[in-house]
Parts: sequence; structure tokens; C-alpha cells
Amino acid sequence: MNEEATHPDINWRRVRRFGYVVLAVVIAVPLIAFGITYAVVSTPDPKAVADQQQTVTLYYADGSVMTTIGPSGGGNRTVVRIDQIPKVVRQAVEAAEDESFETNVGLGGITTQFVRLATGVDAQSPSDQWVQLVRAAKLGRQQSKDDILAGYLNLVYLGRGAYGIQAAAQAYFGKNVGDLTASEAAFLAGCIDQPARNEDETWTKQQWSHVMDRMLANGWLSQNDRDRYPAPPKPIVPVTGSLPPARSFIVQQVLAEAKQQAGLDEDGLRHVGAEVHTTIEPKAQGLAEAAAQSLKSADPDVGDALVAINPATGAVISWFGGDNPAQAVDTAANAAQPGPTFQPLALLAAVRANPQLTLASQFDGTSPQVIAGTQVKNFSGADCGPQCTVGDAMKNNTNTVFYKMTDDVGPQSVAKAAFDAGVATTQTIGGRTGPVLLARHDRGRRGAAVPPLSGRRLSARVRRRAPHLRGSGGRGRGG
Repeated sequence: MNEEATHPDINWRRVRRFGYVVLAVVIAVPLIAFGITYAVVSTPDPKAVADQQQTVTLYYADGSVMTTIGPSGGGNRTVVRIDQIPKVVRQAVEAAEDESFETNVGLGGITTQFVRLATGVDAQSPSDQWVQLVRAAKLGRQQSKDDILAGYLNLVYLGRGAYGIQAAAQAYFGKNVGDLTASEAAFLAGCIDQPARNEDETWTKQQWSHVMDRMLANGWLSQNDRDRYPAPPKPIVPVTGSLPPARSFIVQQVLAEAKQQAGLDEDGLRHVGAEVHTTIEPKAQGLAEAAAQSLKSADPDVGDALVAINPATGAVISWFGGDNPAQAVDTAANAAQPGPTFQPLALLAAVRANPQLTLASQFDGTSPQVIAGTQVKNFSGADCGPQCTVGDAMKNNTNTVFYKMTDDVGPQSVAKAAFDAGVATTQTIGGRTGPVLLARHDRGRRGAAVPPLSGRRLSARVRRRAPHLRGSGGRGRGG
């Protein structure tokens, strides 16, 4: 036989043999690694994980406790058995988190999330992810679906300080989990994804719609039942522990800072049992609340936002954004017009544009008025009349007159007059430098030159209470 003719065939046999060896190694190595890891890793017990959660404590600047968040004394978690959780609630959670939970082998979805929550390990590295995958697979073989789901539903965080589905049912709807409707179940299931956004109506509506539609698609909800709920349920007003309503907005701001600056969301804070030391001074906070109440007593229509900042450090020592339990918006976190402080500067800009303008010049001083599409009112309902002089408007704090001036010359002209008069163009608070004044196109308020809100800081330090995590604190700033 011709050796040259057989040479290619011999080479191909060698290639195939080599390929078989490589394939065997590729298959065998992961299997061996899986087997070894499977043999050595432990799995969390779904029936014994409820005690792992810790309390998050917020402190005032003087070291006294402001409030606690989490399962302190059993207020934020009530363990329930799987037979106490209605089927529609379980199906809503599966629709939101793991539609194939009942049939999969645990390599993803609810089983993996339960392992993460129970162990407190948010696997980021490839090795941690590998161990988590094997642990989930092993758990899926050792425990029943009911036990895993019950453990998950007793452990998962759903916002408002609620760990577990029973605590969430109370926090959002003031009822037990067994009394939840399909619509309420879908709302709570949608809360699991990003608990920090659960007070955002647009977000919760989107989540609720997705869960309801997936329940319908999986046959867990009939079309008639779906049609019964054209809109998501309205949750009750949130309550932050026993903290007075006037201080609940402080907690919201601090938690937002912890997420932004320390990389710890509410779930992460609770897993490590964090201690959050804020810059809020109890005495200053009390004075702020008293001042706001005094103004509201004199005039119910007056704005109720007050923030005091230590100019040397940028630390917020008091924060008042309202004290009405039904109020959903933190007024201290919203931009506001500077009020009578800028009336002389608006006049300066107007005189520059029209040198004929004097204190005797007349404007419409009635209230309210619609100027450039915005309704403007005078403080305390004052009305200077349709022929109000600039002098009287200045004396009586007539907003409508100076709002019209600002609209005539433009807010940038007012800002320039302020800078020329000595107002600094930038400010540095807490090491952050930014513009002092922002005009309408920056804040969405016509004619309003407002101080920016960036740079303020409420939380000075976040400390993880768990011994193995102690020492990696973070700093944050206010919103």
C-alpha cells in the first residue's frame, strides 16, 4: 500500500483520538469538580434561617438611637408555614421570580436566591458563583419545593422594613397573608426585585402588571380574574417603626445614601446588621420641627420644608420635609424658590433692563395670577391690587409683582444681578463644589433661581455590625 496515501488517514485518526481525549477532559473535569464540591458544601436549612436576620440601627449625631429597622422584637417578620400562604400568593411569587420553580432542579431562580439570602453571600467571583450553584443543586435534592419556597418567603425582603411575605402583607396592606387578593399578591411579588423603588407608583404599577400577566400566561389566573383588576391596589401609608412622621423622611434619605455611597441597599444593611451614624442633631431637629409647626399654625398654606447645614462640614444637622402621615413627598428634597430674598435682585435686573423703572412704577399685585403658565400666589393671601407700586410690593412681600419682573427680564438676568451684587457663583459643601443658582431649564421652575440640593450629607458613617464584616464603613450624602 502507498505510504503517502495512508499518511493523511493516519493523521486523522490521531486527530480524532486527541479530540476524544480533550472532550473527555472537558466533560470529566467539571463533573469531578462538581462531585467534590457537592460532597463538601453544606446547604442551609429552610426551617432554621429566620433567625439570621439582624436589626439595622440609626443613630443621631450624639450617639443616641434614632430608630431601628428590621426584625427587632418580631415587629418586621412573622414566620408562616407554607400551608398558611395561599396558593395565589405562591404563584404570584413564582410568576415574578421563577416560573419554572416547581419543575426545575434548583439551578437558578428561587432556590438560588434562597441560598444567597440564607448564607448572606452575594456571589460575585466565579468561585463563589460555582459554590452557590452546587449548593443550590444539592439543596434542590435534599429539600422539598414547599420547604424551599416557605424558607424563601419567610426570608426575602420586600421593602418597608418587612422581611417575609407575612410582614409585607401587614406593611403594605394591613392584613395577614392569608387574606391577600390576587392583585395584592402580585403587588407584593413585584416588590421583591428592587425594594428601594417600592414607593414609586410608576415602578410598582409596571411590576404589578408584569406579574399579573405572567400569572395569566401560566394559567394561574383566569381572564375573568385578570379583568377584575384593571389597576394595582393602593398600599397603606408607610410607617417607619415608631419614629414620628416628621422624621421618617430622614430615614428615607439616609437609606438612599447608604445605597449610593456604601453600596448597601436595605437588604444588604439588614444582612450585616448595620449601624448607621447620621449627622442629625436631636436639638437642632427639634427646633426645626417646632419652627415648621409655628409657621404652619400661622398660615396653613405656608411651605413646610427646612434643612439646616453645618457650613464647615456640609453635614445636615436637621431635616424637615413634612409631618403629615398621608404625605408621600419629602418636601425638603424638592427644589424651592428663594422667596423675598431675591426680590431686590429681581428689581435690580428689571431696572438694568428698563432704567425708567422706579419704586413708583405700578404692576398687577393681585393674587393669585397665572404668569407664563404658572399660578403664582402672594404670601398669606395678600393682595396689593391691580395697580401696586414697586415700593408697596417690596414692603408687603408681593410675589406676583416680582415674579412678573423675573419673567419679563428672564431668570438668567436675575442670576447675573445676584452675582454682580456679590452672591458667589459656586459653593463648596462637604467637599463638593457646585453652582449656587439654577434657573428654570435646570429645575423645571420658570423664573426660579434655586440653590442646588447636591452636596448635603445626612449619614456620616455606616458600620456593619457583623464581626466578620466590621471595619468597612462608608460615607454618604443627602439627596
